[in-house]
Amino acid sequence: MTKVSLRQLEVFVRIAETGSFTQTAHDFGISQSTISTHLRTLEEELGVPLFDRSRRQKVSLTPVGEALCPLARRVIEQADRFEERARTERERIPLVLGASATLSQYLLPEILAAYTHRHPDRTYLMRRGSSAEVCRMVLDESVRIGFSGACGVERLTYVPMMSDELVVVTPNSAHYRDMLARGAGALELLHEPMLVHMDGSGITSVLETQLQRYGIDVHSLWAIGRNDDTETVKNMVEKGAGISVLSDLMIKEELKKKKLLAFPFPDGGMRRELYLVTNPDVEYGEAEQQLMDFIIAEANHHGTV
Repeated sequence: MTKVSLRQLEVFVRIAETGSFTQTAHDFGISQSTISTHLRTLEEELGVPLFDRSRRQKVSLTPVGEALCPLARRVIEQADRFEERARTERERIPLVLGASATLSQYLLPEILAAYTHRHPDRTYLMRRGSSAEVCRMVLDESVRIGFSGACGVERLTYVPMMSDELVVVTPNSAHYRDMLARGAGALELLHEPMLVHMDGSGITSVLETQLQRYGIDVHSLWAIGRNDDTETVKNMVEKGAGISVLSDLMIKEELKKKKLLAFPFPDGGMRRELYLVTNPDVEYGEAEQQLMDFIIAEANHHGTV
Protein backbone atom coordinates (compact mmCIF):
# COMPACT_ATOMS: atom_id res chain seq x y z
CA MET A 1 0.00 0.00 0.00
CA THR A 2 1.35 3.42 -0.93
CA LYS A 3 1.84 6.10 1.70
CA VAL A 4 -0.07 8.84 -0.06
CA SER A 5 -1.16 11.64 2.27
CA LEU A 6 -4.16 13.91 2.00
CA ARG A 7 -1.90 16.96 1.93
CA GLN A 8 -0.03 15.54 -1.09
CA LEU A 9 -3.32 15.14 -2.92
CA GLU A 10 -4.38 18.66 -1.98
CA VAL A 11 -1.10 20.03 -3.34
CA PHE A 12 -1.49 17.99 -6.53
CA VAL A 13 -5.01 19.27 -7.17
CA ARG A 14 -4.13 22.88 -6.34
CA ILE A 15 -1.17 22.89 -8.73
CA ALA A 16 -3.45 21.45 -11.41
CA GLU A 17 -5.96 24.27 -10.79
CA THR A 18 -3.44 27.12 -10.72
CA GLY A 19 -0.73 25.78 -13.02
CA SER A 20 1.77 27.34 -10.63
CA PHE A 21 3.98 26.08 -7.81
CA THR A 22 4.41 29.66 -6.60
CA GLN A 23 0.67 30.33 -6.35
CA THR A 24 0.06 26.99 -4.67
CA ALA A 25 2.74 27.74 -2.07
CA HIS A 26 1.08 31.11 -1.42
CA ASP A 27 -2.37 29.52 -1.09
CA PHE A 28 -1.13 26.97 1.46
CA GLY A 29 1.06 29.45 3.31
CA ILE A 30 4.19 27.30 2.97
CA SER A 31 7.42 27.55 0.96
CA GLN A 32 7.66 26.61 -2.69
CA SER A 33 10.32 24.04 -1.85
CA THR A 34 7.87 22.31 0.51
CA ILE A 35 5.27 22.23 -2.27
CA SER A 36 7.83 20.68 -4.60
CA THR A 37 8.72 18.09 -1.96
CA HIS A 38 5.06 17.11 -1.47
CA LEU A 39 4.57 16.65 -5.21
CA ARG A 40 7.86 14.81 -5.76
CA THR A 41 7.07 12.41 -2.90
CA LEU A 42 3.61 11.76 -4.35
CA GLU A 43 5.01 11.03 -7.80
CA GLU A 44 7.63 8.69 -6.30
CA GLU A 45 4.95 6.83 -4.35
CA LEU A 46 2.79 6.44 -7.47
CA GLY A 47 5.73 5.78 -9.78
CA VAL A 48 4.41 8.15 -12.46
CA PRO A 49 4.91 11.83 -13.36
CA LEU A 50 1.81 13.92 -12.82
CA PHE A 51 2.95 17.17 -14.45
CA ASP A 52 4.81 18.14 -17.55
CA ARG A 53 7.46 20.56 -16.31
CA SER A 54 9.00 21.29 -19.70
CA ARG A 55 7.00 24.50 -20.10
CA ARG A 56 8.46 27.59 -18.50
CA GLN A 57 5.33 29.61 -17.94
CA LYS A 58 2.80 27.10 -16.66
CA VAL A 59 2.99 23.48 -15.64
CA SER A 60 0.40 21.14 -17.13
CA LEU A 61 -0.92 17.70 -16.29
CA THR A 62 0.44 14.62 -17.96
CA PRO A 63 -2.13 12.14 -19.32
CA VAL A 64 -1.75 10.15 -16.09
CA GLY A 65 -2.22 13.35 -14.12
CA GLU A 66 -5.38 14.13 -16.11
CA ALA A 67 -6.78 10.72 -15.23
CA LEU A 68 -5.88 10.88 -11.53
CA CYS A 69 -6.83 14.49 -10.76
CA PRO A 70 -10.64 13.92 -10.64
CA LEU A 71 -10.07 10.92 -8.35
CA ALA A 72 -7.87 13.04 -6.07
CA ARG A 73 -10.62 15.68 -5.89
CA ARG A 74 -13.15 13.07 -4.85
CA VAL A 75 -10.81 11.77 -2.12
CA ILE A 76 -10.41 15.32 -0.77
CA GLU A 77 -14.16 15.90 -0.89
CA GLN A 78 -14.77 12.62 0.96
CA ALA A 79 -12.19 13.61 3.57
CA ASP A 80 -13.97 16.95 4.06
CA ARG A 81 -17.30 15.15 4.48
CA PHE A 82 -15.65 12.73 6.89
CA GLU A 83 -14.42 15.60 9.08
CA GLU A 84 -17.79 17.36 8.94
CA ARG A 85 -19.59 14.18 9.97
CA ALA A 86 -17.11 13.66 12.79
CA ARG A 87 -17.79 17.21 14.03
CA THR A 88 -21.53 16.59 13.87
CA GLU A 89 -21.23 13.34 15.82
CA ARG A 90 -18.94 14.97 18.35
CA GLU A 91 -21.56 17.64 19.03
CA ARG A 92 -24.00 14.88 19.97
CA ILE A 93 -21.73 13.47 22.66
CA PRO A 94 -22.91 14.70 26.10
CA LEU A 95 -20.66 17.26 27.76
CA VAL A 96 -19.57 15.56 31.00
CA LEU A 97 -19.58 18.01 33.90
CA GLY A 98 -18.98 17.78 37.63
CA ALA A 99 -20.16 20.33 40.17
CA SER A 100 -20.26 20.93 43.89
CA ALA A 101 -23.61 21.17 45.66
CA THR A 102 -23.71 24.97 45.72
CA LEU A 103 -23.07 25.33 42.01
CA SER A 104 -25.08 22.32 40.81
CA GLN A 105 -28.18 23.38 42.74
CA TYR A 106 -28.12 27.15 42.94
CA LEU A 107 -26.14 28.60 40.01
CA LEU A 108 -25.75 26.18 37.11
CA PRO A 109 -29.43 25.24 36.56
CA GLU A 110 -30.30 28.75 35.38
CA ILE A 111 -27.13 29.07 33.30
CA LEU A 112 -27.41 25.63 31.72
CA ALA A 113 -31.07 26.28 30.89
CA ALA A 114 -30.01 29.40 28.98
CA TYR A 115 -27.20 27.48 27.28
CA THR A 116 -29.39 24.58 26.14
CA HIS A 117 -31.99 27.05 24.87
CA ARG A 118 -29.29 28.67 22.74
CA HIS A 119 -27.79 25.30 21.70
CA PRO A 120 -30.72 22.84 21.63
CA ASP A 121 -28.59 20.17 19.92
CA ARG A 122 -26.15 20.02 22.85
CA THR A 123 -26.60 17.65 25.76
CA TYR A 124 -24.73 17.28 29.04
CA LEU A 125 -24.22 14.84 31.89
CA MET A 126 -23.88 16.37 35.36
CA ARG A 127 -22.18 14.57 38.23
CA ARG A 128 -22.28 16.01 41.73
CA GLY A 129 -19.87 15.78 44.62
CA SER A 130 -17.99 17.81 47.19
CA SER A 131 -15.39 20.27 45.92
CA ALA A 132 -12.67 17.71 46.66
CA GLU A 133 -14.57 15.00 44.79
CA VAL A 134 -15.17 17.26 41.79
CA CYS A 135 -11.47 18.04 41.55
CA ARG A 136 -10.59 14.34 41.74
CA MET A 137 -13.06 13.62 38.92
CA VAL A 138 -11.49 16.31 36.74
CA LEU A 139 -8.04 14.97 37.54
CA ASP A 140 -8.86 11.36 36.62
CA GLU A 141 -10.89 12.59 33.60
CA SER A 142 -14.15 10.96 34.69
CA VAL A 143 -15.57 14.43 34.11
CA ARG A 144 -14.24 16.90 31.57
CA ILE A 145 -15.12 20.19 33.28
CA GLY A 146 -15.59 20.88 36.97
CA PHE A 147 -17.26 23.63 38.97
CA SER A 148 -16.23 23.92 42.61
CA GLY A 149 -14.53 25.81 45.34
CA ALA A 150 -10.76 25.61 45.72
CA CYS A 151 -9.55 22.12 46.55
CA GLY A 152 -5.76 22.43 46.52
CA VAL A 153 -4.96 20.09 43.60
CA GLU A 154 -2.04 21.87 41.97
CA ARG A 155 -2.15 19.94 38.69
CA LEU A 156 -5.51 21.47 37.76
CA THR A 157 -6.35 24.88 36.28
CA TYR A 158 -8.75 27.12 38.22
CA VAL A 159 -10.60 29.90 36.39
CA PRO A 160 -12.44 32.26 38.79
CA MET A 161 -16.18 32.33 38.11
CA MET A 162 -17.55 34.34 40.99
CA SER A 163 -17.38 34.68 44.74
CA ASP A 164 -20.10 34.12 47.30
CA GLU A 165 -20.42 34.93 50.99
CA LEU A 166 -20.77 32.48 53.84
CA VAL A 167 -23.19 33.53 56.59
CA VAL A 168 -24.61 32.01 59.73
CA VAL A 169 -28.18 30.94 59.03
CA THR A 170 -30.91 30.75 61.68
CA PRO A 171 -34.67 30.21 61.80
CA ASN A 172 -36.77 33.33 61.46
CA SER A 173 -37.88 33.33 65.08
CA ALA A 174 -38.47 36.23 67.48
CA HIS A 175 -35.22 35.42 69.32
CA TYR A 176 -33.07 35.70 66.22
CA ARG A 177 -35.01 38.65 64.82
CA ASP A 178 -34.21 40.53 68.03
CA MET A 179 -30.53 39.62 67.72
CA LEU A 180 -30.46 40.78 64.12
CA ALA A 181 -32.23 44.02 65.03
CA ARG A 182 -29.60 44.90 67.63
CA GLY A 183 -26.81 44.28 65.12
CA ALA A 184 -25.58 40.89 66.31
CA GLY A 185 -23.09 39.21 64.02
CA ALA A 186 -22.22 35.65 63.12
CA LEU A 187 -19.56 35.24 65.80
CA GLU A 188 -22.12 35.66 68.61
CA LEU A 189 -23.95 32.57 67.38
CA LEU A 190 -21.11 30.10 67.00
CA HIS A 191 -21.62 28.66 70.50
CA GLU A 192 -25.07 27.36 69.52
CA PRO A 193 -25.94 23.86 68.24
CA MET A 194 -24.86 23.70 64.63
CA LEU A 195 -25.61 21.60 61.55
CA VAL A 196 -22.44 21.29 59.52
CA HIS A 197 -21.49 19.97 56.10
CA MET A 198 -19.53 16.79 55.60
CA ASP A 199 -15.72 16.95 55.50
CA GLY A 200 -14.42 17.68 52.00
CA SER A 201 -17.13 20.18 51.14
CA GLY A 202 -16.12 23.63 49.96
CA ILE A 203 -17.94 25.30 52.84
CA THR A 204 -16.21 23.15 55.46
CA SER A 205 -12.77 23.89 54.00
CA VAL A 206 -13.37 27.65 53.85
CA LEU A 207 -14.93 27.72 57.31
CA GLU A 208 -11.96 25.92 58.85
CA THR A 209 -9.50 28.37 57.28
CA GLN A 210 -11.48 31.57 57.78
CA LEU A 211 -12.40 30.94 61.42
CA GLN A 212 -8.70 31.08 62.23
CA ARG A 213 -8.89 34.81 61.47
CA TYR A 214 -11.14 35.15 64.50
CA GLY A 215 -9.07 32.83 66.68
CA ILE A 216 -11.69 30.06 66.55
CA ASP A 217 -10.95 26.38 66.04
CA VAL A 218 -13.55 24.81 63.79
CA HIS A 219 -13.47 21.67 65.95
CA SER A 220 -14.71 23.71 68.92
CA LEU A 221 -18.09 24.27 67.24
CA TRP A 222 -21.04 22.44 68.75
CA ALA A 223 -21.78 20.18 65.78
CA ILE A 224 -24.98 18.27 66.47
CA GLY A 225 -25.18 16.77 62.99
CA ARG A 226 -23.37 16.44 59.68
CA ASN A 227 -25.10 16.36 56.33
CA ASP A 228 -24.13 16.45 52.67
CA ASP A 229 -27.53 17.70 51.47
CA THR A 230 -28.03 21.45 51.64
CA GLU A 231 -31.81 21.31 51.31
CA THR A 232 -31.99 19.04 54.35
CA VAL A 233 -29.78 21.42 56.34
CA LYS A 234 -31.99 24.39 55.42
CA ASN A 235 -35.16 22.54 56.35
CA MET A 236 -33.71 21.49 59.70
CA VAL A 237 -32.58 25.05 60.46
CA GLU A 238 -36.03 26.36 59.56
CA LYS A 239 -37.58 23.82 61.94
CA GLY A 240 -35.30 24.99 64.75
CA ALA A 241 -32.95 22.00 64.93
CA GLY A 242 -29.91 24.25 64.99
CA ILE A 243 -28.06 26.92 63.08
CA SER A 244 -25.67 26.46 60.15
CA VAL A 245 -23.14 28.21 57.95
CA LEU A 246 -24.29 28.38 54.35
CA SER A 247 -23.56 30.29 51.17
CA ASP A 248 -25.73 33.28 50.34
CA LEU A 249 -26.37 31.60 46.98
CA MET A 250 -28.04 28.72 48.81
CA ILE A 251 -30.52 30.78 50.82
CA LYS A 252 -31.70 33.49 48.43
CA GLU A 253 -35.22 32.08 48.16
CA GLU A 254 -35.54 31.37 51.88
CA LEU A 255 -34.45 34.93 52.73
CA LYS A 256 -36.88 36.33 50.19
CA LYS A 257 -39.72 34.25 51.68
CA LYS A 258 -38.53 35.16 55.21
CA LYS A 259 -38.10 31.54 56.23
CA LEU A 260 -34.49 32.06 57.40
CA LEU A 261 -32.27 34.85 58.71
CA ALA A 262 -28.65 35.50 57.75
CA PHE A 263 -25.93 36.84 60.05
CA PRO A 264 -22.75 38.00 58.27
CA PHE A 265 -19.25 37.58 59.63
CA PRO A 266 -17.36 40.76 60.60
CA ASP A 267 -14.38 42.43 58.94
CA GLY A 268 -15.54 42.18 55.35
CA GLY A 269 -17.43 38.93 55.75
CA MET A 270 -16.41 35.39 54.95
CA ARG A 271 -16.09 35.02 51.18
CA ARG A 272 -14.96 32.15 49.01
CA GLU A 273 -14.05 31.87 45.35
CA LEU A 274 -15.90 29.52 43.04
CA TYR A 275 -14.02 28.16 40.05
CA LEU A 276 -14.35 26.49 36.69
CA VAL A 277 -11.85 23.64 36.95
CA THR A 278 -10.07 22.06 33.97
CA ASN A 279 -7.31 19.55 33.41
CA PRO A 280 -4.34 20.95 31.45
CA ASP A 281 -3.63 17.45 30.08
CA VAL A 282 -7.04 17.33 28.37
CA GLU A 283 -7.66 18.71 24.88
CA TYR A 284 -11.05 20.41 24.94
CA GLY A 285 -13.34 20.46 21.92
CA GLU A 286 -15.17 23.41 20.41
CA ALA A 287 -18.45 22.63 22.17
CA GLU A 288 -16.72 22.33 25.54
CA GLN A 289 -14.88 25.62 25.04
CA GLN A 290 -18.11 27.36 24.03
CA LEU A 291 -19.81 26.04 27.16
CA MET A 292 -16.96 27.20 29.40
CA ASP A 293 -16.95 30.68 27.85
CA PHE A 294 -20.74 30.91 28.21
CA ILE A 295 -20.75 29.85 31.86
CA ILE A 296 -17.94 32.25 32.82
CA ALA A 297 -19.75 35.14 31.14
CA GLU A 298 -23.08 34.28 32.81
CA ALA A 299 -21.51 33.71 36.21
CA ASN A 300 -20.12 37.22 36.08
CA HIS A 301 -23.70 38.50 36.15
CA HIS A 302 -24.44 36.54 39.34
CA GLY A 303 -21.48 37.51 41.51
CA THR A 304 -18.17 39.26 41.83
CA VAL A 305 -15.15 37.76 40.08
